[in-house]
Amino acid sequence: MNPHVIGIPAFGLAVLLVFAFFGIWVTDLQGQKSGGSQLSGDISAEAGREIFWGKGKCYTCHSIGGEGSAQRCPNLGTNDQFSDPIWVRAAVRKQSEGYSRERYIVESIYDPNAYVVEGFSKGLMKPINKPPIALTDDEITSVIAYLLTEAGANDAVPEDVMAAVLDAQRDFASAKVATEEFVPGMPVPEGDAEEGFYVFEEMKCHSCHKIDGMEFEAAGDAEGGVGPDLTGIGDIQTLEYLAESVMDPNAIIVAGDGFKGDDGNSKMPEFHDTMTLREFIDLVAFLSSLKAEG
Repeated sequence: MNPHVIGIPAFGLAVLLVFAFFGIWVTDLQGQKSGGSQLSGDISAEAGREIFWGKGKCYTCHSIGGEGSAQRCPNLGTNDQFSDPIWVRAAVRKQSEGYSRERYIVESIYDPNAYVVEGFSKGLMKPINKPPIALTDDEITSVIAYLLTEAGANDAVPEDVMAAVLDAQRDFASAKVATEEFVPGMPVPEGDAEEGFYVFEEMKCHSCHKIDGMEFEAAGDAEGGVGPDLTGIGDIQTLEYLAESVMDPNAIIVAGDGFKGDDGNSKMPEFHDTMTLREFIDLVAFLSSLKAEG
């Protein structure tokens, strides 16, 4: 008997086994259970919801429809400004560049400045896989799964969709994304956050910026609202960003009603002639200490 005749079905069986193993491996990689589109294990839409409204601090800048009140960054559901949820918007945002909706959403997390929605501020959102938030890739996958279920995709995430998400995520997770973050000429020295509290109060910063849970001396008729809410700002921004915001208020102006003057510049004054270097260092330390908890 010709040995090659025997080898053909044997080879075919081997190929089938390889493909079967590969299919199981991909399914496990995606966190999918056979026969359904619900994520399992550590990666899940439920875990993503907890991260979005907790550890990830996404809620400090984004709302989802009527859930949440943040306005720093685009609403990921629907509201007066957006008639379609992020899942629909993502499909056309960079369509001319050949981006799928999955790739756009992944890029928006790993490289937020690659595409900035009109009316919002470039440089405000930091890559969420880097400090100060620094989510793991699995945690980011869960957040994406949550967004796809809660922001208008489906009740559950289809397997082909998660496969496309993971494919795009591998590219961005391994890439060194260039960011245009403020880099001071010298590292920001460690300051005294407690002293910075008194600098914040003395400079009347609380007359424009609200911080939940803190009480200051009377600030006159206005207390907060003229400038962005700083509650938990230390959780979502780097020390360098906070230093730049004090040194140069016009570097990044948060999108929001009333934050700009008629000349298009920030309403926040400069403190070059009224604040000492020691006060500046302590103020930045105070801002960095503002966490969502505590």
